[in-house]
Amino acid sequence: MQRSAPTVYVGVYGYGFGDASKVAYDVFKSRGCWSIVASNHVVGKIIATMNISNATIAGVLGVCVHRSFPSWLHAFASPDYKHVDKVLEENAFWLAFLCAYLLSSIMSRIVLSAVDTIIVRLAECPDELERNQPELFAKLKEGWDVAFPNAAGIFDRRDNNSR
Repeated sequence: MQRSAPTVYVGVYGYGFGDASKVAYDVFKSRGCWSIVASNHVVGKIIATMNISNATIAGVLGVCVHRSFPSWLHAFASPDYKHVDKVLEENAFWLAFLCAYLLSSIMSRIVLSAVDTIIVRLAECPDELERNQPELFAKLKEGWDVAFPNAAGIFDRRDNNSR
């Protein structure tokens, strides 16, 4: 199942989590796009790569800051340790890496939740999107057909009995 498809139903319609899971499952199954949506976590993989990249860049910047201001981590080091500067550089990297990864992960959950909401709402009622935003609907349908040329799916069967 899509990462947070049930939580979309909890947030949008006020279902309990158990009922929301069943409704989300039924919507994707009735649309014939269950296996595609369930197995296609491209956005999550891209976001995870972005989080790790951001954290790595922050870690390198942490080392640069430590080299520019070497005393900022000396309070955490034992002065009699032989390789204190190497350890402090590693600590600077990991401290900056972890902080950046946490912040990036928290912020990216907003994007992932928005993507999940769009997918669930599109699977549930594509007619509303077509009626209200015909240009956007056409672009989404075209993208779906390019990505999944042999699949039925969200745009083919339109029965709005999902809720």
